[in-house]
Amino acid sequence: MPDQGVDQIRKYLENEKGLLKATFSGKQKNAVNPWERVTLRPVIIKGARCVQFSYYDERKCTVKNYHGGGYRAAVRDLFALNFKNIFVETTEGSVQMLTNKRGEVSVNEKAAADPQRRTPHATPGLSLEHGALASAVKQKEMVSLEHNKTKKYIIPDNIPSDFLEAVGIMTKEGKVKADKQNKFRQLNGFLKIVDETFGKAKKSLKFGEDELLAVDCGCGNAYLTFAAYNYFNYIVKKPLELIGIDINKELLVAHEEEIEKLNWNGLKFQATKIIDYTPPKNPDLVMSLHACDTATDEALFKAISWGSKMIFASPCCHHNIQTQLEKNKESLKEFAPILRHGALKERLGDVLTDSFRVLILRIMGYQTDVIEFVNSENTNRNLIIRAVKYLEPGDKKTVEEYKALKKLWKVTPYLEELLGESLEKYF
Repeated sequence: MPDQGVDQIRKYLENEKGLLKATFSGKQKNAVNPWERVTLRPVIIKGARCVQFSYYDERKCTVKNYHGGGYRAAVRDLFALNFKNIFVETTEGSVQMLTNKRGEVSVNEKAAADPQRRTPHATPGLSLEHGALASAVKQKEMVSLEHNKTKKYIIPDNIPSDFLEAVGIMTKEGKVKADKQNKFRQLNGFLKIVDETFGKAKKSLKFGEDELLAVDCGCGNAYLTFAAYNYFNYIVKKPLELIGIDINKELLVAHEEEIEKLNWNGLKFQATKIIDYTPPKNPDLVMSLHACDTATDEALFKAISWGSKMIFASPCCHHNIQTQLEKNKESLKEFAPILRHGALKERLGDVLTDSFRVLILRIMGYQTDVIEFVNSENTNRNLIIRAVKYLEPGDKKTVEEYKALKKLWKVTPYLEELLGESLEKYF
């Protein structure tokens, strides 16, 4: 980064409490920079003020929140990169540094307008998007902000909920318990995806007037099972019977007690292995959220076999591919720099496993994508494979992609073994 102008930029960024907005963008010629753009803005999280850093590359945005020493370290990291353009605005004023194609730098400083005249509409950087900032600068030394408290959730966080109380997330007065905040956000992140998906699917898929059937494979603690049942029956008012299956009988006994408190006749639980389960009829919706061992692939296999219209799987169970990679190390020597490190090999196995799952779902007629349904700060298991049965099975391009990926990595996904001839007929 050019020396000229850096001192002015640093001076403004040192004023963490007065920061309103900052943007780092553009790469200098021949520079290597992992980010296309980085933006900074102040937010309030859990009652504490911090600065939200949004790191944009070509594919996604990564969000981190810092304050104090963490903030200063994150700013130092930005100065170590080669951004062409920087803009910083604080309650004291703004500064902009621009670097042209010839490497020439121009710096422009501007004093702050009278803070008493500033309003939310006229204050750059105080965006009301996502409810992050709810008020403008009221005085020179203070910024009033809102973040999580103003987010709109499908399940509100300030209204008593019988089912949230029953599963131990909310108090009787309607307050989310401190140690359940992440679980509460996880529930709402999941329901947001369900809401978007069902809202679109019901227009083009024939669900009919009859009660829907859903199966939650490997339901475990069943937070999301209860949330899904509540969403369909009491929020969008589409009658739904939901059956949660799991091998842990003791957990299911506790869930039955919760059902009795709520008087939910359409929610049932059954102790069984996923692979052995036969539903009363083919379910419209199948969920598999953080189920372990071989459960994710078994749930996808069952959902495909049942012809379920919607599938939501938070993928787990990547050991099968990881084990095959370990066995094939000698024939994968070109990938030795990755495979020699356990942590990298594990992540590679995760990515490959889920990539194969997505391709198989597409081959079997499902429009499929992979979504982050909650911030990684809340849980590292924050992905959902969403599949909706919109497509004709056997897409040739997808089949070729799948076969090429198998050939490259010399592995056979467990889901392929489960599906057998029903998948192989498209090869």
